[in-house]
Amino acid sequence: MKVYAAVLTMCLSAGWSTARAELTDLNDFIDGIEKADSDSACQVSEPMSALWKELRLRYVPSVNEKPSEKVSIPARFSAAFGKANIKKRDSEGYRHVIIPLIGVYRGLITNRINFYIGIENGISIISISFKDSKKKVERILGPDLARRTSMSQGYAEIIGRGAGSELVCDLST
Repeated sequence: MKVYAAVLTMCLSAGWSTARAELTDLNDFIDGIEKADSDSACQVSEPMSALWKELRLRYVPSVNEKPSEKVSIPARFSAAFGKANIKKRDSEGYRHVIIPLIGVYRGLITNRINFYIGIENGISIISISFKDSKKKVERILGPDLARRTSMSQGYAEIIGRGAGSELVCDLST
């Protein structure tokens, strides 16, 4: 009850209605982002991969690609998503897409998801911000964390952000 009240307060202060304050289960959307297999780090779920591709097509289309007119969110997750904000970092070689994401992943409360999309370079990063402390996130996600190795592409790490934390998945090449 205490967690729900804190999230409700956070949502209302962000201008969201009480209907939006209900927490969406994001396990199927985020699942695997912190994990590695023998080929690479950060196993991106099918729904997250589709969103990432649509964001890239909308904000950083290649010369031969038609820009996406609309980015669609799977209906079962749509209540968790807020309006995307794009930060053009063209001089730095990427676009930063920030999307409010209020829900629950493995018992952790999410705040937002960030996509860093390279402009004709290998920058490819997803990060998920949590309301929960770095210590709590490490306790829950840490055992599965994709560590940096010379044999794998990419890595995941947990960073403290004030009272909250962030799971960063870097698949840059």
